[in-house]
Amino acid sequence: MDKKFLIPVLLAAMLWFMAGGAFAAGVAGLPKEILAEVKDLKELPKGTYTKIKFYEAELLSHGPNTGSEKQDVQASGKKCWASVSGKHVEGHAIYGPYEELEEGRYVAFFRIKLLQDAGDEPVMALDACVEYGQNVLAQREVMGEDLLKDRFVQIPLLFEYSGGDLETRVFWHGFYSFAIDSITIFKIKKK
Repeated sequence: MDKKFLIPVLLAAMLWFMAGGAFAAGVAGLPKEILAEVKDLKELPKGTYTKIKFYEAELLSHGPNTGSEKQDVQASGKKCWASVSGKHVEGHAIYGPYEELEEGRYVAFFRIKLLQDAGDEPVMALDACVEYGQNVLAQREVMGEDLLKDRFVQIPLLFEYSGGDLETRVFWHGFYSFAIDSITIFKIKKK
């Protein structure tokens, strides 16, 4: 191979490696927009990611009076679902969509931001389940320190799926206001 060609290729690969993070973290296939919003890349399981589904939070199901649609220029589609302390009640702010997927290993990315400071207090619980919540595949408590005020972050939830109508849920504790923009599901193949 010609050295004049090889040097620019190696330089470009090095820059991509240092700037992108995906290769360095062992997570091929994750878009840089998602990677840029994950607070701790070490949380991500290694493997090759394939995008399966994208859900706008405001279009999923919501518990009674657990939130409302809100305009937000930072959100995809310029809308999100907001649960506001003192205005809305605790409960499942988001649930659904009840869809069948292929059997395998998945990560659901919940794109969420705080609307007020929450310190290190619990804000919500995320889960993935089947059988209308009777079989929880994975659950994660989200603390204030996992989120940022007025800026969306991606909170990953890893789960094994073997069949049934999948739903992803956000159970809001009712104390700290937050907004959720979307949930994106990726299938992971181990390297």
